Amino acid sequence: MMKKTMTAVLLFLAGMVSAGVYSGGGDGTEGNPYRISAPADWQVLMTTPQDWDKHFQLTGDLDLTGIALTPVGTVTTKFTGVFHGEGWSISNVQLSRPMEDNVGLFGWLAGARIRDLRIENGYAEGRFWVGGLVGRAESSVLENCGWTGSVKGIAYVGGIAGCSIAPQSALLGCRVMGTVTGNRYVGGITGYFADAVLYYSYSQASVIGVLDPLGGTAEAIGGLVGWTAGSATLIAKCYAAGLVQPPSTSTPNVGGLVGLNSGAVIANSFWDMQVSGQNTSAGGTGKTTAQMKQSATYIDAGWDFINLWEIGEHQTYPYIRNRPSADLNRDGRVALEDLSILAGQWLTEDIQAPSEP
Repeated sequence: MMKKTMTAVLLFLAGMVSAGVYSGGGDGTEGNPYRISAPADWQVLMTTPQDWDKHFQLTGDLDLTGIALTPVGTVTTKFTGVFHGEGWSISNVQLSRPMEDNVGLFGWLAGARIRDLRIENGYAEGRFWVGGLVGRAESSVLENCGWTGSVKGIAYVGGIAGCSIAPQSALLGCRVMGTVTGNRYVGGITGYFADAVLYYSYSQASVIGVLDPLGGTAEAIGGLVGWTAGSATLIAKCYAAGLVQPPSTSTPNVGGLVGLNSGAVIANSFWDMQVSGQNTSAGGTGKTTAQMKQSATYIDAGWDFINLWEIGEHQTYPYIRNRPSADLNRDGRVALEDLSILAGQWLTEDIQAPSEP
């Protein structure tokens, strides 16, 4: 009995010693998440898989220039925690791992949640299951996440996620700009999408099909999703407005919105036929560029331009509405706390009163 007790104590102490130390503090619980405040904190997160089931919060924009990045979440230890970006960005993400699978800022998610996070000037390169934000997501939710940059792989390649699968998976309010390149199952948002929900998201990325150096056959290339499957899968109120370029005119299953659809429901979604160069898709409705920049196109399909979407009429494609500009504490509402922050900032400024007229 004594031996068992000592073993339990040692294991407990080892767990305490191995937990990461983050400059912003926190204990990794929902009420007191680890706070990522500096590039060094991200390095701690990368190298401390013991923490990958915890809660994290980004406290400001993070620049990862010059840091040798490895994916958070691997085949042996998946990321199962929660990461709140709080609307801040992580910039200069460089992941060049052309011979590896499950490549992304987060490599493999299982039952995880990532929300309110933007990646700027990103580069992710791998082999299979490659995404800008996530290589492979299972039973996980990605909400209000954006990627700007380049993603390269061979199969299961997407701007947000290489693949998103399994019940209770969802991509909500996600957007991509840049370039996504691969051979098969390649999409602006995700390469493979099954038994999940993709809602009010868009891609303005160029999706480029290339030859596989390993000899695989190119197929299933789409502006939003490469291949979607499963009768429980729903893609709704999404659009794609980027070039879709297969490696040859004989490449099968190429579409402006979706390349290949194996039973999924696709509703009230659109793609730009002129920009994409594609007149067909395995789901969705093709429109001209002028129609894609008119609110009536989307309002007639039930899109919410009060709470979710905005558009520069005849000038821009729809974009996801940001938080109110007066939401200074980023809690999603404008209240007295925001006024208090404004007052504090006002008092620190040397502001001259205007002269009388």
